[in-house]
Amino acid sequence: MKSNLISTLPPLRHGEFLQCMKNVVTIYDKNDVKALAIEKPFFELQNQTAEMERVFQRPAAHELTPVLNLHDELRTGSMKSCYKMIQSYVLRDNPLQKPAELLEANYSLHGGKIDRLTQPQKTASINAMITDWQENPSLADAVEKLKLQDIIAELVGHNNLFDEKYIERVRTTQETGQINQKRKLIRNAFNNLITVTEARLVLGENEAAYQTILRDVNALILRFKSMVSLRVSGGKKPKAPESPNTPTTPETPEDIWPSI
Repeated sequence: MKSNLISTLPPLRHGEFLQCMKNVVTIYDKNDVKALAIEKPFFELQNQTAEMERVFQRPAAHELTPVLNLHDELRTGSMKSCYKMIQSYVLRDNPLQKPAELLEANYSLHGGKIDRLTQPQKTASINAMITDWQENPSLADAVEKLKLQDIIAELVGHNNLFDEKYIERVRTTQETGQINQKRKLIRNAFNNLITVTEARLVLGENEAAYQTILRDVNALILRFKSMVSLRVSGGKKPKAPESPNTPTTPETPEDIWPSI
């Protein structure tokens, strides 16, 4: 549902979506929702948001999360080390420059944005790159010429260990699959709250209060849209605004489901 006065929610990751809804709750909570006759839909959104936060935080508190983060850092380090080794041949005129350029192009295809990928996306990207380097004759020959076998073996080891622990955490984390459903419930509650707010505005009572709420919610959504655009374009993160609505909820590795 698209409101006449509220911008459409952008495709947010789970942590971003949760923070956005928490900020919406904060905006409404600054007003006397009972006097404004929007108490019931407000509490529905507030309760649904709190429930999603409870489910969302479970993976972050899992005992395997520190282990996953360690393996993620190690495999990212191996990726960067591999790239530096390739670059050392690309940047100088030598017989290995051409094979190095082949590997550099393939690395950029799969790992050029490795720092901006979620952890499961990193696993898939690394697997795809290693498969190319093993099965493409030109790339396999380049790996042999540049003697990258050891660093690649290290990268594969860290990536496989991460994947094993990730699957184990998913298997032992209850309610992980509920996050998508929670998002749907919150989205419905949000749409209903906005619809009721707009309907009360049309009635003409406390018009300024309703307009302020809708204006603040719209500004919040536009801020998140800008954040998503910057992430997609690879731009630098925006400086934190002075507003208390600044998105601050940290992302967890569970941000792998499609945005709703």
